[in-house]
Formats: sequence, structure tokens, C-alpha cells
Amino acid sequence: MAKKRVHEIAKERGITSKEALEVLRKAGLDVKVAASSVEEEEAARAFGNGAGASAPAPGAPKANAKSGDGKAARRAAGPPEPRPDIRPPEGEPVRRAG
Repeated sequence: MAKKRVHEIAKERGITSKEALEVLRKAGLDVKVAASSVEEEEAARAFGNGAGASAPAPGAPKANAKSGDGKAARRAAGPPEPRPDIRPPEGEPVRRAG
């Protein structure tokens, strides 16, 4: 079977490399950094799904996301609101820093 890097597995699953490393280590795999390679079959077993590494369904809660770190909430919230227009009113000079 083919090997994959930890960061590739994390990207496919929609989690951070740090979260993927944690799951793989808890499963007993010797991984040190996101560039470490693991067998796809071993990674699938570590994540508990016997099949190949596949992305989770959109909007599905992540079982291994740390609670309270805020990252999962920010990902679920979507892109940030656009910034309001901060130009000065028409006719006023533009102040430049410096």
C-alpha cells in the first residue's frame, strides 16, 4: 500500500496537522512531524474507519478536535465579514502616517 505524509492526511480530513499527529501517536505510530510518512492503511486504522483516508462530510463535527481552542468554531463560522469602508468623507484630506 502507498505511504502518505501526515499533512496530506490532515488536509484530506479537514483537520490540522497537529491534530492528525496526535491521533496517529495515540494509535502507536511513530510520527514526529507533519512531513512524516505513514502507510494509508495504518492511518485509516488510527482514525478508526478501516477504509482509505477520506474527507469528512461537510458540516460534520470533528471527533478529535480539541474543545475550547476556537479553531473548529472559526472554521465552522466561515469567512470573516468584509471590513467597512474606512475612507475619509469626500472633501477631507487624506492623512498619511509617517
